[in-house]
Amino acid sequence: MRARPLLEIAVQTLDEALAAADAGADRLELCADLDHHGYSPPCALISTITSRCALPILAMLRPRTPDAPSRGTLARLALDFVRSGAAGIVFGPTTPDGSPDMPACLAVAEACPGSPLVYHRAFDLAPDPAATMHTLARIGVTRILSAGLSPHETRCVLENRPPPNPTPMMHRLMNLRSLVRQAADRIEILPCGGIRDHNAHLFLEATGGRHVHAACRQPGPSGSQLDVSAIRALRRVLDQPL
Repeated sequence: MRARPLLEIAVQTLDEALAAADAGADRLELCADLDHHGYSPPCALISTITSRCALPILAMLRPRTPDAPSRGTLARLALDFVRSGAAGIVFGPTTPDGSPDMPACLAVAEACPGSPLVYHRAFDLAPDPAATMHTLARIGVTRILSAGLSPHETRCVLENRPPPNPTPMMHRLMNLRSLVRQAADRIEILPCGGIRDHNAHLFLEATGGRHVHAACRQPGPSGSQLDVSAIRALRRVLDQPL
């Protein structure tokens, strides 16, 4: 029998964390300012949520600074996150060409031995995804978020710009399927990017049906807010047989 697919939901407050857990999430990604794809949350918020919510909390490591943070800064902040109760770290420092900044990634990995390390969807910026995936696995990254998008479209998405030529869903699924095949058992591929109840089964089929990542946001009076009904609908679909 197929194992129940794991549902990871991105949240930015205690109330959202509790609501997502109640709606059927299995794991949470905690960020600040999800309207700009997430920045580092305060350590105090990590501690508060882990004391109130039983779900594993993965903390986004993306300091809000005008310049790229130093490797030492990233390593210290990652360690602070773990000490505050985070079950793992989500990060994605890049070089100008979109490849992961491997020295920075290694500094984080060495600061948090034994903690799950997740490279976020900046992975889709990499000019050589296969080589990047294997290098990340070698330094200890355990999971990669991917939407199956091209580097150009990913850059548009991360800069909140509409892409001129959106990648067709079929191509996204083919890209994800290829990544899963190449990853084998070395690293997990976690699909993301607009996953909802109407298309979740496509992502599950493409990636082996293990897990999905979703934000489930809707417009609110002061920025986006969590759409609990979307989480419940997604949970229902994930619990159905493929």
